Amino acid sequence: MLIDNELCKAIEREQELRKVAYNLCKNDVEQIIKNKVTDENRIDAVNDQILDFITDEKFCELHRRLSDYVETFDSELADSYRRVKDMFLDYYYKMDGMHFTKGNIFCPNRTGHECIVCHPVNYKGELCTNLDEQIKNTFPNWLCLFEIKRKRKANKDGLLGEVWFKSDKTNGHDYNLATMFVKEVGEDNKVRINLEAFRKSLKQVCIVATPLPARTLTTVRIPYMMGLKMTCDEWEDVYQIILEELTEKEIPVEIWQE
Repeated sequence: MLIDNELCKAIEREQELRKVAYNLCKNDVEQIIKNKVTDENRIDAVNDQILDFITDEKFCELHRRLSDYVETFDSELADSYRRVKDMFLDYYYKMDGMHFTKGNIFCPNRTGHECIVCHPVNYKGELCTNLDEQIKNTFPNWLCLFEIKRKRKANKDGLLGEVWFKSDKTNGHDYNLATMFVKEVGEDNKVRINLEAFRKSLKQVCIVATPLPARTLTTVRIPYMMGLKMTCDEWEDVYQIILEELTEKEIPVEIWQE
């Protein structure tokens, strides 16, 4: 329990430091643009700070703003900034296939990969808490088709471990929704992840995410703690399965927290 508390405190400190770093970088970028700064050394210094967090969507946006500004007076320099960013991202995904981030799980995928968004449900078809309303609002047609398909399933208890894939589009970007039947209610009425079903479902996701000659590498997005109020031990079990079934097989994984 002491280790769990220390881990939670360390994560909170990291998040606070990241927030401070973002605010500083944001202010620097705004000042550079406002004052029309063309000093390459100053711009490089700010860009280096941004690159420390380039896998974070908010820092990616700052990098884009800075590159677009530099484009107005030095297109060659701006192009080099973009190449450096791509190099950092490429290196990151080769060294560590799992990335934690906050924000909208349906935001544009800047890696250039195709994207699978996982959302765990139970056999009743109840969605992951954090994604419920978002999916209803973003993909209303999918929700209707999903409900029809679920009701036609004779043995609903047998859904555990199944994955239903559905391609859809939002904000001009394609997403492959992976409905994973992995949640169950215990005798204490607490919703938990069935680890055996979760592993089975991730094996299917891995097959779809694995590159083929006609398909590029696919990034798999998973909601943090599967949208449940898990204990650290429960999350550790889920996290280990993600490592074994996706990351260790070189499938890029993003863990998204609202």
